[in-house]
Amino acid sequence: MACSSSTTLADAGSGSLLPALSGYTVSVWADGGSLGTNPDNIDFDGTHVWITYQNNSNVAGGPNEGASTIVEYSSDGQTVINTYSVAGHCDGMRWDATTKLIWATSNEDANPALYSIDPTAAAASAVTTYTLKFADGTSNPPHGGGLDDLWFLNGKMFITGSNPALNAEGVNTGPAIYTVTIAGTTATFAAALMGNASGVNDIASGNTNYTLNEIDPDSLNSDGAGDLVLIDQAGQDLLVISNPGTATQAVTRYATGSQLDDTVWIPAGASGVLLVADATKNTIWKVSGPFAAGEVFTELPNDSGVAGVVGLLDLKNADVSATTGFGYAVIAPVAIGFGKPTGLLFVATQ
Repeated sequence: MACSSSTTLADAGSGSLLPALSGYTVSVWADGGSLGTNPDNIDFDGTHVWITYQNNSNVAGGPNEGASTIVEYSSDGQTVINTYSVAGHCDGMRWDATTKLIWATSNEDANPALYSIDPTAAAASAVTTYTLKFADGTSNPPHGGGLDDLWFLNGKMFITGSNPALNAEGVNTGPAIYTVTIAGTTATFAAALMGNASGVNDIASGNTNYTLNEIDPDSLNSDGAGDLVLIDQAGQDLLVISNPGTATQAVTRYATGSQLDDTVWIPAGASGVLLVADATKNTIWKVSGPFAAGEVFTELPNDSGVAGVVGLLDLKNADVSATTGFGYAVIAPVAIGFGKPTGLLFVATQ
């Protein structure tokens, strides 16, 4: 990763609970408290904020997988509307504006599961568990691992195929992203992007016929222009996928130089705040600041090259090495001192 900042990070005495650039402040939005531990995913249904607490669940599922708690909060974080329990280690959770359901995946390393939550139903009957069906007719994902993040775009559900089984050459030959079709309580998965897809436009090297190797498909989002965005965390790259899941799908790759997690685009015509889930501090932080339309914010988790950072990601001006000719997207830190930032969400206030 290339980090760049022309402004000195302020100390906590400037009104921010964590060091932040001038103009930005970090405060506590919510605390896990007795609700759960290890917060991860954050999403907004237009009225309420939803947060997943993974507790001490097992990332690989199995007989002792444990359970995660999904909490529905008021928009200011001051009131708990409801809580829901899903089996396993919930590492993907999104609201679908079409079905008005919350969708969640569990167990990103193995033994994956998919759930939906109906916020209008009684909590005891709100959770639906789905039977998974892949191309071979079985419930065994062809990429060999589990399931991670979800995203809804252009009427399609997309889910990442996480923890892929690499071949002898260290290459992921399975799907990195699936499209998912729901019929009753059966979820049918089809490959949308292969982990070793070719014909990719690689910004860093200028190679327009680049072959991917997505070794750690993780977070999904949209750039606001109708494109799907995938973070390959351990692979240290970001993919922008136009017309995802169609015959005209096209992929552009950006090298990040460090491990990223959730990455968000600031929409036009809205002011708001960033919410950051911090797993090790069991806290949801609120970052306030001068957010501008089109800005891209990302977070660097505790296993990245520069840990505990939320910053601006510049995809337009790669920091190209004069020695290697290889470039990385530049990250300018906005706030530091997070323990393990995992979930990131921009919530518009108007």
